Amino acid sequence: MSNQMFNHSSRPEYKFLLYVTSFLHTVVQERRKFGPLGWNIPYEFNYADWYASCLFMQNHCEGLSKKDEVSWVTIRYMIAEVQYGGRVTDDYDKRLLNAFASTWFTSGVYFDPLFNFYPSYPLLRFDGNTTDQYLAVIDKMPQTDPPPVYCLHANADITYQTTRTSVLLGTVIEIQPKESVETAGESTESIVARIAKDMLEKMPPLYEEHICRERYKEMGATTPLVIVLRQEIDRMQRVLKTVSTTLKDLLLAVDGAIIMNEALKDAMDKISDAQVPNAWKKPSWMSSSLGFWFSELIERNTQLETWVTEGRPNQFWMTGFFNPQGILKLGDRG
Repeated sequence: MSNQMFNHSSRPEYKFLLYVTSFLHTVVQERRKFGPLGWNIPYEFNYADWYASCLFMQNHCEGLSKKDEVSWVTIRYMIAEVQYGGRVTDDYDKRLLNAFASTWFTSGVYFDPLFNFYPSYPLLRFDGNTTDQYLAVIDKMPQTDPPPVYCLHANADITYQTTRTSVLLGTVIEIQPKESVETAGESTESIVARIAKDMLEKMPPLYEEHICRERYKEMGATTPLVIVLRQEIDRMQRVLKTVSTTLKDLLLAVDGAIIMNEALKDAMDKISDAQVPNAWKKPSWMSSSLGFWFSELIERNTQLETWVTEGRPNQFWMTGFFNPQGILKLGDRG
């Protein structure tokens, strides 16, 4: 921040607004690294959002006479609904952003000389005309910020570090040589082929569309729960088709019947490393290993198959759905 921007307004609230805006920008940016724990949807918050917000603070303070008071309602609206909120599409993310604005951009915080965003993260107030004093204090702040600074539970760091480690280990595995290596007399291709055959034998059959349509009609095709069931089965059908096609093509490629393209090469490498092929991740769910992923595929499909053949169960395995929020919202409606 230039000294010109820093000293643009003589209003006593101006530097307070700049600092809180900068802190908010740090929070919304840093929450992104925690994935879905930080934001339900990843947003591309950037320097332009911060700069536009600071320009708004300039214009707002510049337009006030000495007798006028800062319009905190206007500031909160511009921050949470326009400058940063304009990027936010998820309702819960919008609610969170409004909570930040309503908590920090208030007269109560402005007039509280002891306010801290978090221990060791004070709201800085200096009378000088340069940023030097601010920077000196900021440089003494902890180098590694704990999750509560960003209004997250302390355990969020466990998830973050686990994800980083998984990515690191995954990268190390990917850069390892992928040549056909003989292991106890068995090549990589034969190992993958054996695994593929075993998975194909255990694969559930595809859903018969005409049978499903009849069952939907019997259960009430237009009722909310049946609509959710139909959507879940459609997505499961897509996963089953993708997995079956990949495994069959992989066996043909190993036998030399078809060309080993990039997708099949990825599938072979990932299956060899007990990881989920990229082509399967996109339509499905995340899992730490291929074994867990395939077991979950069987269990998820069993729940849906039982529902469509025997009727609605008395209880649901919520994490076994692609969209558990859909069922939860139906529960909210009663």
